[in-house]
Amino acid sequence: MKQIGIVDIGSNTVRLCIYKVDRNYQYDLELNMKESVRLRNYVKDGKLTEEGIDRLEKVLRVFTAIIDKDGIQDVKFFATQTVRMVENQADILRRMKDTFGIDIEVFSEEQESLTGFNGMNTYLVHEDEGLYVDLGGGSTEIVHFKDNKPLEYYCFDFGSIVLRNMIEHAIPTDDEIAYLNSYLHGKFEAVPWLRNLNKPLVVVGGSSRNLVRIDAFLTKREEPTHGYRLGLREITRIRKILMLLSIDEIEKINGFTSFRADIIIPSIYVFETLYKYIKADYYVCSRTGLREGVLVDMLGGGL
Repeated sequence: MKQIGIVDIGSNTVRLCIYKVDRNYQYDLELNMKESVRLRNYVKDGKLTEEGIDRLEKVLRVFTAIIDKDGIQDVKFFATQTVRMVENQADILRRMKDTFGIDIEVFSEEQESLTGFNGMNTYLVHEDEGLYVDLGGGSTEIVHFKDNKPLEYYCFDFGSIVLRNMIEHAIPTDDEIAYLNSYLHGKFEAVPWLRNLNKPLVVVGGSSRNLVRIDAFLTKREEPTHGYRLGLREITRIRKILMLLSIDEIEKINGFTSFRADIIIPSIYVFETLYKYIKADYYVCSRTGLREGVLVDMLGGGL
């Protein structure tokens, strides 16, 4: 068994995962540690502010200490949309290199999309064709795949935090939902191959996992999150129920990740709107995505 560390610097969370992996790419997740940093909220005038950089440094100080203490030799640090978009990216990477002696790779849109698809495709039994969706904090990656191969990909410049910042209320009003609907349709229209795709949505990310956990809580379904399926009626029902609750009540839902309470409704609305737009067969949650794709790459490629 090989021990591997992965540090994922996203727009919403920064996460440290430590895996034990065998020759067949099967793994045990020994450590899954995350911190809600919300780097996207610290972007001003095209740059990550000093406060945002300090927050990132504080988390990486803890994570690198754990890596050093455990003696993990094979470690990958990577960053996605927020670090990818800011003008002071080089300064951020240099500061982390000088402080911790680490190299952070900033993934391109294509690299993030296709690596995430590979992580899902390696570990999830799915239909022969579908739409892979990774809703992050600052961006959303989609990949149309068939017969285990990506056909097209696209990276939207919105994520859960971006959408949350577009509206005033954590529990959106009907007018705010209408605004999000118009915004999302405008974004989807920019992707010619997306309309009426008529294939399953295969969705990864924290909001996707929380959605199926809420459904399991409401329906008493005892099924694993990985591979959990929903229809449009269930997704819409959950979104409407959450709109009747307060943030405190949402946080208390069994199995819910509390720091996502203010972004869960806009996130679910993305799934709901995209489901309708492509006329999806159904929605299925995958627990594996970008980090597991990185894991496969570190082990030498796909299966």
